[in-house]
Amino acid sequence: MKRLICLTAVITLTACAGAPRYKPDWATAIEKRPDCASATASDAMAAATRFIQKNTVGYKTGKIKDAGSPVLERMLKRDPNKIYTTVISYPDTTDQKLAGRSFIYDDALVLLWHISNHDCDTAAGIANTLMLLQNDDGSWGFSFNATGDFYNARYIRSGTVAWAAYALARYGKSCDNASASSSSERGSRWLSGRIKNGLVERAYGGWSQDYTYFAPAFDFTVQVAEHQFDTWMAFEAAGRLNEAESLKSAIMSGLWIEDQGRFAVAIADGKREDGRALDAAGAWGGLWLLAVGGREKAARSMRFTITGFSVSDGPLRGFKPYLDPVDGPLDGPMKNLIFFEGTMAAGLLSLRLGERETAIETVRLGTSLACVAGGGIPYASKEVLGFESVPAVAATIWFMILIDEFSGTARAPVFQ
Repeated sequence: MKRLICLTAVITLTACAGAPRYKPDWATAIEKRPDCASATASDAMAAATRFIQKNTVGYKTGKIKDAGSPVLERMLKRDPNKIYTTVISYPDTTDQKLAGRSFIYDDALVLLWHISNHDCDTAAGIANTLMLLQNDDGSWGFSFNATGDFYNARYIRSGTVAWAAYALARYGKSCDNASASSSSERGSRWLSGRIKNGLVERAYGGWSQDYTYFAPAFDFTVQVAEHQFDTWMAFEAAGRLNEAESLKSAIMSGLWIEDQGRFAVAIADGKREDGRALDAAGAWGGLWLLAVGGREKAARSMRFTITGFSVSDGPLRGFKPYLDPVDGPLDGPMKNLIFFEGTMAAGLLSLRLGERETAIETVRLGTSLACVAGGGIPYASKEVLGFESVPAVAATIWFMILIDEFSGTARAPVFQ
C-alpha cells in the first residue's frame, strides 16, 4: 500500500526525483537491543495500542483548502454535537511534507480496528471525520493535515475511496449508523463510475516530481491490481453483490497470471503490466483470493511470495515490495529493503492458509520492531525511494490485526 509515489505529467509508475534520504535502519537498531528478543506478543500489542491512542487527535478544522490552480476551499459541515478525531500517520517523520499528515486509508484502518474490538464510541470520532471529509461526488481525497486546513481533496485514488467506503459500511452495520451506511453507498457509487472494461481506474490528480505543482484535472486511467481488491471489498460490504461478482470475473480474466500463480501489478492503456509487486502478487492479492473462495490459487500466490519476495537485512526477515522496477530502480538499498506493512499482510495470509511458521516469524518480527520502536511498527526497514522508515499507523494496525487473529481474539476485519 505504498502511498508516496511521485506522479509526472506522463504518469507512468516512476520513482520520485531527487536524491533519496537515508536514515539509521531498523536492522542496526535491533542489533543494539538484544533485550527485545524476549518481548512477548502481548507486550507488543499493548505498546502498539498505546501508539495508536497517542497519535489519535481531535480534528478541529472548519475550513479546508486544496492545492492546485485554482485553490479549492470549502467550509466543512461540522455538527457541534459530534466528536471528530483522526490519526497522525507518521508522527515521528522529519519530512515536512508528511509532518502532521493523516492519510484517509490509515483512518479507515483505525476505524476497522475499533470496530473489530466492538468499540463503537471510539470508532465514532474517526467515522465522523471520514464522513465530514467526503467530497460531494462521493469520493475522498488522499490525505489531509490533522491539525491544519490542508486537504488534498482532488488527489483521488480508487483504493483510498474503497477503503473509506468499506470501513464506513462495516461501521454502519456494526454500530447501527445509517449516515455511515449512506456515506459508504455514495463512495461505492463513485467507484462504480470509475469502472472501464470491467476494472476500476485509479482516478484523478497528479503532483510534479518535486511536489511544487499539483494538477487536479489529471485523469489517471491505470487500473492497479490492488485497487481492484479494495473495491471488491467495498462493493461486498455495501451489498452491491452483482458489481462485486462482475469485478471478480474481470480481475481473474485480466490480471491473474495462471502459469506463475500470481497477479500482475496493473493494466495500463489496455495492456497488462506484468511487474511483480508484493501487494498484488502475494499479500492483498492472496487475501482477496481466499475471500472469494480461491484457496488453491491463494496458496500458489503465497508460495510465489515466499520464493520471490523473501529478504533478510541483518537480523530482520520479511518481504521486499518489488521484484521489478515498478516504482524505480531496485539497486542499492532497495535490494534488501523490507516492506513491513506488506510483510504483516503476507503474515495474515499465511495464517489463514494454515502456514503457521511464516505467521509466527512475522509475529516475532513485529514484536521485536514494536519493542525497539516504542510501539509503532515502521513502514519499511530503511528510508529510500519514498518508503518511510519511521513508525507508521498503517503498518502498526496491520500488525495488530495479525496478532488478534493469530491469538484468536478477533477475526481481522479485512478481506473476510
